[in-house]
Amino acid sequence: MGFDKKKFWENKIVGWEDKRYSFKINKSGFLQAFGISLGSSLLFRIQKSAEILRPYLANKSLLELGCGSGLLFNELSDSKIKKYIGIDWAPSAIDKAIVKFESSAKLPPSKFIVGNFMDMDFPEFDVVVALGVLDWLEIDEIDTLFSKTKS
Repeated sequence: MGFDKKKFWENKIVGWEDKRYSFKINKSGFLQAFGISLGSSLLFRIQKSAEILRPYLANKSLLELGCGSGLLFNELSDSKIKKYIGIDWAPSAIDKAIVKFESSAKLPPSKFIVGNFMDMDFPEFDVVVALGVLDWLEIDEIDTLFSKTKS
């Protein structure tokens, strides 16, 4: 029996995001500061990606594969996105994203979907993002994903 990525991620995602990316630094010492700096790598990538994407997203549609609980969407919420869809296979992460974002009139129209994007056909989107997802895919899965999202 092989490693079950879906089960692993469902059991890890929400607690991992909460513990790693909702931190407040206290004065407990070097090890905590070191751990936080390592944990901030995803936040850095999200912030940098948002900075790069923001000028191109006004009135555009955005599909995020592996959206987790919507950290990137939150960072892009001021970018006048026409439509956002986030897909993740962890129901707990999608549930959290729905509670945080889908009912807010102040944010761009959004929809969060539980599913394996490898098994889905996508409508056409202006921009497709997959932060961190490629780290978990095999080469043939990456090829399949690129062919499905090519426009």
